[in-house]
This record gives sequence, structure tokens and C-alpha cells, in this order.
Amino acid sequence: MPFLVTDSDSLLPAEALPALKLTEFYGALTRGMLYAYLQCYAFQESLYYYMTVFDESPPQTQRAAIVLASEQEGGCLVLTLNPCARSAVLQLYDQKNKQSCCSLPVAQPRYVYGADEQGGYWRAEGVIPAEAFARLEGCRLCAGQTVPANVFLFEQGHSAFGSAFAVPCPEHVLQTPGFEPFVIVPY
Repeated sequence: MPFLVTDSDSLLPAEALPALKLTEFYGALTRGMLYAYLQCYAFQESLYYYMTVFDESPPQTQRAAIVLASEQEGGCLVLTLNPCARSAVLQLYDQKNKQSCCSLPVAQPRYVYGADEQGGYWRAEGVIPAEAFARLEGCRLCAGQTVPANVFLFEQGHSAFGSAFAVPCPEHVLQTPGFEPFVIVPY
């Protein structure tokens, strides 16, 4: 099922964006099936994201990941968010060998911690730069393009995880991404 991503000519607040919820869970997560979602949009061929996880006190091992692939199966970008360290790591992966090729520069996201009627949460707000997408063969973030993607929530050292889209063989969080299209549409 495709997820529509707005290609905007200006910066957008999270409240104006649709949410891609994590609804697929594999194995017994130590924190349970947490409510989590991604909101994102394209601006100047970069991906601006808001990743929200309803977990008031995440363990040191908790991570969220946004995975975006090349349609030519040349590789994928993996942005891993660490709410406890308030950091992010962006890596380029060789999709066939499932190994990291290199780390790419990425500005550290802004982390927000709060609560609403659904409970306590953390949210990472940041940007995957256009330069990172230029490293993927045939991958551009502009209206009319399609980018295979998935979003994950997991704990390092545990095999259980949650994802936005079903994965065909739930071996480990980043080994069988189960990509579905992010369709970039004009705003």
C-alpha cells in the first residue's frame, strides 16, 4: 500500500502531514506493541521527518529506523534514531549483501519529549539531506518519483521489532525490509 509524501515548496509543520503508523509486530517486544508513527515530506529534494514513539521512558537500547531504497536495488539509506543519546546515524547499505557501505553526514535531529491524551512520547524532528539521496542510484525526492521504504521500531540486541509495512521473512529488523512505495506528490 503506497504512502503519499508531499513535495512542498515550503517548510511544513507535523500537524499538516499524514501519519504512517507502525502496525506490524514480529516477536515479543520487551516494551510491548508501542504506538509509533512517521510523518514526513520532501522539500528541496531532502526528506524532512517527524518520528513519534509513545514510550515515556525508552530503554537505552531502543531505536527507530527509516529505511529508503533505490528502485534499481543498488542500496538503501538507513537513518537510525536513538532517543536516549538524542542522536541519529545515517548509513548507506549494500542491499544485496545487507552490509553498511559507509556512514553519511546528517544533522542531528531535535528531540522532543512530552505527553498528550495518549500518554508519554518522544519525537525526533530532522532532515535526511538531498546529498544522501544522490548516493542512491535512481533515487530522487521530487514530485512524480517513487521511493521504496519502511519504518521500524526495535531494541538493539533483540530480534523482535515493529514495522509500518509487513516484511516477507521477519529475520531481523534491517535484513528483510519489506519495502512499500513512498509516492512523492505535489502539494
